[in-house]
Amino acid sequence: MGTELDLTLSATAPIVTAVARSGTVSYAEIVSSISSKSASPCTRANVDDFIETTAAALQVVGGAQRAKAVMVLNSADPPIMMRTTVYCLVNGDADHQQIESDVLATVESVRKSVPGYRLKQRIQFETFSSANPLHIPETGKFTGSRVSVLLELTGAGAT
Repeated sequence: MGTELDLTLSATAPIVTAVARSGTVSYAEIVSSISSKSASPCTRANVDDFIETTAAALQVVGGAQRAKAVMVLNSADPPIMMRTTVYCLVNGDADHQQIESDVLATVESVRKSVPGYRLKQRIQFETFSSANPLHIPETGKFTGSRVSVLLELTGAGAT
């Protein structure tokens, strides 16, 4: 796989793993946006493999029951920084403080091996109660927390 795709994979599965330490992650999704200038022919040829491999890693490594990966090639000029958002649905009552602590520790750990890796903004939590559940077409009503982690990575095409 291309370097940008490898970076995205190594930057996201650990975040899902961190969230899963505090509860059952019924669903994890990552949306990655990379500069089209940093997307080599190898990267472009391997986008489908990236999507499949990343979704599988979110389940096998991250512990999510279901997973999805999305890649966006952004043609902005000047090139954008590589950005990745990790969404997790955590069943039931989730300890938001513990999740935040685990994710922050993971960001620090990953930062040591992934250049330019950082949290873009504070971790976001949204709670869905039995009185106000989230409706998911494939599975029905969800009660628990949606955890959103916004990351930024320095990619080859970013300035």
